[in-house]
Amino acid sequence: MSTAPANNKYILKSLEEEIGLFDRKIAHLQNFEVFASEEERQTAAGKLTTKRERLVRTLRDLTDPAPEVPATETTKKKKTSPRKSPVQAKTSLQASHAASASAEPVQTEHGSL
Repeated sequence: MSTAPANNKYILKSLEEEIGLFDRKIAHLQNFEVFASEEERQTAAGKLTTKRERLVRTLRDLTDPAPEVPATETTKKKKTSPRKSPVQAKTSLQASHAASASAEPVQTEHGSL
């Protein structure tokens, strides 16, 4: 049994607690702190919000089940996918023609669709 999930659980819990702490700090700052101007209040709130967003991003990264795959790797997978047999290609082509709602019937080798 690996110890990684147990450690991960505690890390997630501490991140959630820290996010809650920043929520309380921001609320206190907006309601009770005294500033010389509203601009200073917004600057201080922006700094706390930035720190909170960083924690949320870290938490989201740790709980995301599927890692992000760069676009270049997904295109490589598409290129190496097996080709359809002529029968499968013809069937899918006929299905796509049937799906398109054209007014004119489409002529194929086996008749019109």
